[in-house]
Amino acid sequence: MWRSLLTAVALAASADAGSPEIAVVDMTEVFRAHPETAKAEGRLREERRKAGKEFDAKAKALKALLHEHQQVTRRLIAAGEGAGEELKQQAEELLEKASALEIELAALRTTRERDLEQEFLAERRRILGRITAAIEKFNHDGRFAVILDRSAASSNGMPHVLHAPGATDITQQIISSLGKP
Repeated sequence: MWRSLLTAVALAASADAGSPEIAVVDMTEVFRAHPETAKAEGRLREERRKAGKEFDAKAKALKALLHEHQQVTRRLIAAGEGAGEELKQQAEELLEKASALEIELAALRTTRERDLEQEFLAERRRILGRITAAIEKFNHDGRFAVILDRSAASSNGMPHVLHAPGATDITQQIISSLGKP
């Protein structure tokens, strides 16, 4: 990736004065400003809230089942050898229900969160695709040979664009164009 980026920058820099320019855009700022970002984040928060309520309700039900099982177990212990089959069966059924509910809770916690994250990532990719299309439309005349994301960071945390004097910052123009068809 670096090689192609450096090649593009070198080609743009070595061209004559009348050739296309280099531009930078803060994609993080543009993404935050995109009208659909707040909606997507709001939907994710709402879905997480709903999942949290569902989780809490199931956790409360599990706690009640375990409490009921504990009560039946105490009666079993108190009855000793004379405990009836019905009481033993009731304790066993309560324990099975609690076990099934625990499995359901674990799945709810992991699966639901993963599904919500995947849904948000898909929404994020869709929004980023629209932003990319807006940038391409903005640069339809080819004025800019290279448009770099100044908010991007490398794997070691360093920004990809360290210094870009003379590069045109098009962030605000892209943000302004987002609401237009």
